[in-house]
Amino acid sequence: MTDLIRILYIDDYPLDRQLVRDALEKEHAGFQVTEAASRVEFEAALANGSFDLVLSDFNILGFEGLQVLEAVHSKDARIPVVIVTGTGSEEVAVEAMKRGAADYVIKTPRHIQRLPITIHAVLEKKYLDEEHKRAESLQEAVYQISEAASKAESLDELYQSVHAIIGKVMPAHNFYIALYDAESDLISFPYYVDETDRFTSSFVSAARPGRGMTEYVIRTGKPLLGDIANFEELARRSRACGFAISHMDWRAPHYRGTNDWCDRHAGLC
Repeated sequence: MTDLIRILYIDDYPLDRQLVRDALEKEHAGFQVTEAASRVEFEAALANGSFDLVLSDFNILGFEGLQVLEAVHSKDARIPVVIVTGTGSEEVAVEAMKRGAADYVIKTPRHIQRLPITIHAVLEKKYLDEEHKRAESLQEAVYQISEAASKAESLDELYQSVHAIIGKVMPAHNFYIALYDAESDLISFPYYVDETDRFTSSFVSAARPGRGMTEYVIRTGKPLLGDIANFEELARRSRACGFAISHMDWRAPHYRGTNDWCDRHAGLC
């Protein structure tokens, strides 16, 4: 990972915090650690900060690791929590893992040196789990679109179903479907939803392909996840121009079948 790993570490014992700090600093500043020595400091940091992982001592004055776990997951269940426990408390740490902790490390100088390895392993597992869930969601969406195509009684019903399905996978408040007719060399927009302009498909006339992002996806036949940086790069290389750069996020999976589809922000092409 090239970015610093943001860690919130809660422990009320200064020497233990120093032990953990020394172990993490050996990773050549690969971690950005925010320390909390009390429940108040922890809750303030959690409320105001953004973290990749929470590291928590199990026994804190007036606070327990399980309560830390509950507080973190109440804010964001995706943030992994690693419990640091004293020798002889492994049973408690195992119980914490049953309740959702990602892992635990025994608080001894020998074991704590492996803390960076544990943190990297926990974050790698989180990434792989999220990728697996994302792949399953996309596969399910493709299946649902196929089902909708066979059940829809009209094209309008199909387009609305596709929009609803895509909206479960990614943000799709702004969405359109573009159809390209090779014989007439025209692109039409039978379905168009814009939350700001309140446009509908009747406002958008069929036209010959220009040099916009829709045409780029149709021309290349490849899905595109766009942001400001690659929009500007595409425009600079004259592959696409005339697109409203204010749109920060633009996704266009390309589906090839009887029609070519395209969507702005969460799309299909």
